[in-house]
Amino acid sequence: MTGIRSQRLRTRSLPYPYLDYGLKFTVTDCRVDGSSIDFTPDHRVLPVFTNDNWERVSIHGTLTVKDEVVQTVFPEEERDEPPGDLYVAVRSLETIYRDRINVAQTPLRPGDYDVTVTLSFDQVRGDVQLVPFLVRGDKEGPDDVEHATTPGVRLASGKPWTVRVDQKDDDTEVQFMDGETKSFGEDPSLPSSDHLYYLDLRNPEQPKLWLNEDHQRITEVIHENGTMGAGARMRDVILDEIQYPVWTQLLMRTASDIDSETNQPKHEWQEVVLTMFGEDMYGVNDEEQVAKRIRSDVSDSEEIPYLLEKVDSALQKHIQPREQLINLIEEGLQI
Repeated sequence: MTGIRSQRLRTRSLPYPYLDYGLKFTVTDCRVDGSSIDFTPDHRVLPVFTNDNWERVSIHGTLTVKDEVVQTVFPEEERDEPPGDLYVAVRSLETIYRDRINVAQTPLRPGDYDVTVTLSFDQVRGDVQLVPFLVRGDKEGPDDVEHATTPGVRLASGKPWTVRVDQKDDDTEVQFMDGETKSFGEDPSLPSSDHLYYLDLRNPEQPKLWLNEDHQRITEVIHENGTMGAGARMRDVILDEIQYPVWTQLLMRTASDIDSETNQPKHEWQEVVLTMFGEDMYGVNDEEQVAKRIRSDVSDSEEIPYLLEKVDSALQKHIQPREQLINLIEEGLQI
């Protein structure tokens, strides 16, 4: 395995080979509403806030998987047809937005793969992390005490890129959702200090997510910046626990707010919700059709249980809790 010593191989914290920097993630072009921006590749930061009125950012690049990675993380009998999936994780902590951009799927052979990541201004705020990962595909592996053979387990990652949506200390609010940490025990307008979070819809045009800093240990983990290790794994699982009920509330509020005659939602952020989850819930990507169907479902008491089934299915696909739990379990086995 020539050159493998140049990679960071984790064996102490995981029971199988894992390459922290096994993937090379190169950004070649970044465009804000079609206009190219300048950036310094060595800094791995894309300053898209240079345009205050942007709507969409398109990031293009390549993910490189070297042969030595395949030789290291897969059992010998699988190396001709490696059962691996390649993707880029998109994380905006301040708006709890997370997405997964699939790049390539099984069989994953060594080489360069094109990557395109698109971000909407409505979805993100602050610093957005783009982190490449190689995970084992859905195929269960052979009995092997050395390599990871459980579907969905992460096998390699690469250095992240940061998309800087706002300048530091910028007070500009995202149209979709604002977030802030605060002591619930000191603010009578917020729920009791037992609560971990609160989705504030008192201003229906601008949802706000409060995190309770009274639970200091939990909020410290939530603000963990790393991409690997037990802290990062716990952060991802905790965010999943918060995301699920928050998105459920936002979806149900959106459904209730749709005008029965025009099939239009009341607020701009609700258009984002319909776009994000409509196709997974109803199999159509026409926003008006999605709005009509979800409004019909929420208006019929007999349909509400089936609506909740649709919401659950769409959220599990979006959040992917199985993957995050597997990652945490793998870390926990070594604690």
